[in-house]
Amino acid sequence: MLIIHERLVVAEGVAVMVQRNGFRVPALASDEPEAQRMITEHEDALVILGAGSTSDQGIDGHRLAVWAISVHPKRRLLVLFDDGNLSRFSFMVRAPAMGYLHEDRLASELPDALNALAKNRFYISEAFTALMRNELSLVNAICSRCEQAGLSFRQRQVVHYLIMGLRYRQIGARLHISASTVETHCRRAREALDVESTAALIQALLWPPSANSPE
Repeated sequence: MLIIHERLVVAEGVAVMVQRNGFRVPALASDEPEAQRMITEHEDALVILGAGSTSDQGIDGHRLAVWAISVHPKRRLLVLFDDGNLSRFSFMVRAPAMGYLHEDRLASELPDALNALAKNRFYISEAFTALMRNELSLVNAICSRCEQAGLSFRQRQVVHYLIMGLRYRQIGARLHISASTVETHCRRAREALDVESTAALIQALLWPPSANSPE
């Protein structure tokens, strides 16, 4: 059992719970190079991964998950998540995992999740299903607000990635356009919603003024 989490103290706590359930924990990591090293060394081990899609702590959760599966296609991966933002949710949905478990329910659900993955069965926490419904509702609302503002298809794509937390260069790489072109689309989206900053643009789409203004 390999445990990877951007917060080492959480990784250590998970390790204790995993060991209590009869599983051995040969290694844990809180940064990507160390995570890759131990995944390579323990190719048959089940991996517990807790990280966002972009992390200042040094772990790109989605990239690491895809890499782990590419190195060993039968890799069993359990993703830990919390009530985070859209970028974390997007990472969870795109991660090629066999299980999804809410961090707040580790104590109650971890035994069932571990047993399921040990038997090559999928495990999805009820909290993940509930979060998916909530986030998909939010995505639909954002799409509606983009349409009302008259944003072009490309501008909507850029806005989507901005909300996920990606930078101009990263967005450009995904859309196969330059960072300066991304910046132009972002500027035009700001003009369409009459805001002055990217932060204000994201806020206007996630929490429109009418939703927060007193009646």
